[in-house]
Amino acid sequence: MSTMKTDHRNNFRYRLVPAVIAAFFLCCLILSGCGSSGSSETSASDDSSVAATLGSPAEIGLTSEDDVHFTFSYNKEIFQAVFITDTWKIIDSYRITNSADLVIICRALTEKHPVPTPDRSGERTPEDLAYEWEQHNLAYTLLPEGAKWKDNAKDVDLNPEDQGKNIINYVIERSTP
Repeated sequence: MSTMKTDHRNNFRYRLVPAVIAAFFLCCLILSGCGSSGSSETSASDDSSVAATLGSPAEIGLTSEDDVHFTFSYNKEIFQAVFITDTWKIIDSYRITNSADLVIICRALTEKHPVPTPDRSGERTPEDLAYEWEQHNLAYTLLPEGAKWKDNAKDVDLNPEDQGKNIINYVIERSTP
């Protein structure tokens, strides 16, 4: 009987197990409420469960001189957004956490440049874009300082390909080659 060592690096099951464990761990953190306290970062909006502080998209004063680089105001702070080929990138997006306001901000962005659905047959809704933004905020909150993906989570890229994805999808995507 021959004893042959098996190289598990290319076995899908062995690559998937760490992703499933990471996803389970993140679910436990989310359900237990851990990860949201003790952060040294401050946000322009501290409570995602409160009613909107914005009444309309016009209140953020979205402006641009070149139709690519935009600025807007939220809670007395200036934010930057960039639109390049069907994608909005909001710099330091983790600082805005009010869910209702995220929808209003996304409405203002899509009034300037809509983001198409993945199959390009329609446009993503402000609510859908806000959900993606919330997933980035959640990742930013849960990841410890110095974590590999924390810097990526601080700025949200609202693009067609990420429609409907949640934090578990992102963990699995980044955990498997």
